[in-house]
Amino acid sequence: MDKLPTLEWIGLISSVIVLLLYFALQRIGARIGEDVYAFLKGMALGAWRFLFRLRQAQPAPDPVEELQDPRPLVDEGRRTAIPAPEPPSQPDPISPAPSPKPVMFSTPRGRYRDLRLLAKGEVCRVYRAEMEEIATEQRREVALKIATGQDARESMQNEVGTLRLLHEGAGTYAKHLPQVLDQFRTAEGLPGTVFDFLDGYTLEQLRARFPQGVEPRHGLWILRRCLSALGYVHSRGLLHGHLTPAHILVRPQDHNIWLLGWSHAIQRPGETGQGFQVRDPIYGPPEAHNGKSPLPASDLWSLARCMIWLLGGDPASETLPAAVPERLERFLRFLLKESPVQRPQDAWELYRALEKIRDELFGPHRFVEFIVP
Repeated sequence: MDKLPTLEWIGLISSVIVLLLYFALQRIGARIGEDVYAFLKGMALGAWRFLFRLRQAQPAPDPVEELQDPRPLVDEGRRTAIPAPEPPSQPDPISPAPSPKPVMFSTPRGRYRDLRLLAKGEVCRVYRAEMEEIATEQRREVALKIATGQDARESMQNEVGTLRLLHEGAGTYAKHLPQVLDQFRTAEGLPGTVFDFLDGYTLEQLRARFPQGVEPRHGLWILRRCLSALGYVHSRGLLHGHLTPAHILVRPQDHNIWLLGWSHAIQRPGETGQGFQVRDPIYGPPEAHNGKSPLPASDLWSLARCMIWLLGGDPASETLPAAVPERLERFLRFLLKESPVQRPQDAWELYRALEKIRDELFGPHRFVEFIVP
């Protein structure tokens, strides 16, 4: 007999003996006492557990010996080519996360990164940058104006003061005015101002994209928006004082405009005696060159010349292309009279008059998409 069957026989016989002893001990337990009975019962159960563990401890059968089957595991008549296992794919190399752009400078209100020069003028340099507000940690695109020299300090402060005054109670007109967000000084002590970045085209940029001039239909609504904004400015006793094509920004998608460049703004000239700070040879009105006091008509004269440029004309000679309707041309020339007292003074009145001209030329108001190439 093999070793394994012998152990099984021994276990079976021992189990029978233990069972007989168990029942026998139950019958004589009352005669020999509970303590002796418990002792003998424990010995019998211990022998049973020992035999059970001995059987479980025998080695498991060898799987190679158990799988002795004469049938092939693969049908040779329909063998299928099994591709060799592919090597485990290598993980894609992990690119390091782009490090945040370094902070160029900080103020109590924000951290500024990624300065890119947009324009440079006599008074200031204009940059586009990213601002991270310290209070909220939100990021936004901003425009920075940094003075080109110490002599520009007064002009830049004049712009900040003018815009803050205009934003007091501006209501719906605030959408036509840049918003001052922050102020700072460079390491050289030059003043700087932070504005919301305004996404649009100046009249200079539009003329570059429309060499023959912007279509009069679109020029008309741009002119009306400018008149509306100037009407509010003049109602606060302020004049822009230096309107040029670079200071009018247009956003085509929603037909909004902004008036920029308030460094040379004039406050209540009748009371303060303040005069023109700039004598622009093309866009400055005649009174700026002959020492006369500024009037609301002075801004309107500059606006008319800006519109001549936008419509494809020559502002220096005040000539317009033939594509400009006669009614619109007469309207512009009315703003260009030599004497400021002979020109209209009320921008809001001109706004309403231009509405009638629009209806006559192009019909009732409707939104027409302005596509800039």
